[in-house]
Amino acid sequence: MIACLFLLATQVLVSTQDALSFVTLVPQKLIEAHQTISVPKFDMNVYPVPSAGDFSYGRVSDATRVCPTTLSSCQDIFFVNANDGNDQGSVLAYKVAGDTVSLVASYKLDSIISDAVGPRGTNVSPVTVYVTGSSGLYMLAFSLLNTGSAAFKLLSLTKTPSSANNDGFSLCDSLNSYGAVAAGPNGFILFETFVKDSPRLIASAPVQGWAGGASFSNALLPNMVLIASDVGLTVFNISTPNKVTQEFVCALTGGTGWNVQTDVWTSSSTTTFLALLADYFGGLQVIDYSASPTVVAHFGSGSLQSCNSP
Repeated sequence: MIACLFLLATQVLVSTQDALSFVTLVPQKLIEAHQTISVPKFDMNVYPVPSAGDFSYGRVSDATRVCPTTLSSCQDIFFVNANDGNDQGSVLAYKVAGDTVSLVASYKLDSIISDAVGPRGTNVSPVTVYVTGSSGLYMLAFSLLNTGSAAFKLLSLTKTPSSANNDGFSLCDSLNSYGAVAAGPNGFILFETFVKDSPRLIASAPVQGWAGGASFSNALLPNMVLIASDVGLTVFNISTPNKVTQEFVCALTGGTGWNVQTDVWTSSSTTTFLALLADYFGGLQVIDYSASPTVVAHFGSGSLQSCNSP
């Protein structure tokens, strides 16, 4: 017997090259007795986002909850990178209120930019936003005032090799934070980000092909960094930050690793660490890297050839 039907809404800001859209996904779930049964159906509502200019839009960060002074009057802020085609990029901050998305601040940089990442969770203003660009790693302060106005301020630029062509960025959530950059042909670059106002480059390591995406593992496994590159997925151990070591490589069959995110499943007896690897030519690979890396699910035509330790 069906006891009830409930809806859980998820808000997503989606970028394409020419436009932004605000999407609410409402997964429908059924509760029967004491068990939850997931139903593979979503009610999706799409709302256009007003253009911020003649931009080519890139990646969108996870929403950051920003509070003006105290943990009240908080706003959900999405940070978006956008380029104008003239070797200049801008960081855009969008505020979400109900079904309305509005641009509250922007900052132009003399660099093509690829990623803009703010802190997770709830944070009191100002918050630090990290931006990867062709010149290096930028550090900006984003401030949200009680009046509702907002602004960016440039704090620093840490330069990287001119050939790096920095792409994806990931921020470690632990107290002594680090930042990982997927640096195109230069592989993986590790920064100290807890250094006030100026991240410090402390290590780098090569990968096979172009490095396009970076992700730290879960806080339960904070010393692992995952890099998506042409070969597939490469995982590094940063327990000794100035001397990173390679743990294993998962090679795709005829595909290209484009980006990677992580997730963790916990139960009363086990913890499972998952890597979600976007294969540019072959869909999505879900890899369990809790012990020996194993593909546990995939979507699309691609496949993994192997996962090997160095």
